[in-house]
Amino acid sequence: QIDAAIAAARVVAQLRGRSTYEADVVAVEAAAYAAALWAANNGEEALTVTAVAGKEAQEQAAANSMDAAEQCLRAGAAAAEAAWYPMEMSIENQIYAGYLAARAAALVNGMSEDEQERAGVLAAGAAAGAIAKRSLPPQTAEQQAIAAGDMARQYALAANMTAVEQAELAGAAAGARADLSGLTPEQQAFQ
Repeated sequence: QIDAAIAAARVVAQLRGRSTYEADVVAVEAAAYAAALWAANNGEEALTVTAVAGKEAQEQAAANSMDAAEQCLRAGAAAAEAAWYPMEMSIENQIYAGYLAARAAALVNGMSEDEQERAGVLAAGAAAGAIAKRSLPPQTAEQQAIAAGDMARQYALAANMTAVEQAELAGAAAGARADLSGLTPEQQAFQ
């Protein structure tokens, strides 16, 4: 089922003229989604479903030669997405699922405890930004970036990080969301 999802995603990406990297990204997302659906349809608990999605995303990202940091972000995004659908978890739990999956991906990559925490914080921010985009009505690109940065700051604060680390991770999360939202490099930096 996962292989079929990957193949279909790559065909669609090719038909739409996407780059090789973009095709890799949609393949990772499709694989994680298929894995989450399989787990959900087999009666797994919600957090298990999100963990399955995150693990599949990390493995597929690694197979596509994405670096450790991107593997963590892809895992977090996939888990948060699975928490939203099919599991329909609360917003807080969607974000937390992303945090946990990113940490797990960091652990698989041999990162230190501090690096695992940073990966989780960035994934929490990314999840908040994605949720802001899905809101009705959808929030603007700037609002999405603010949501991402604020959530990263909150998670960093909860992890007892210094004010400098909180600021750094908030800025990184906001800039990354601004990038995904199509803002210019100058706008990304401003966010």
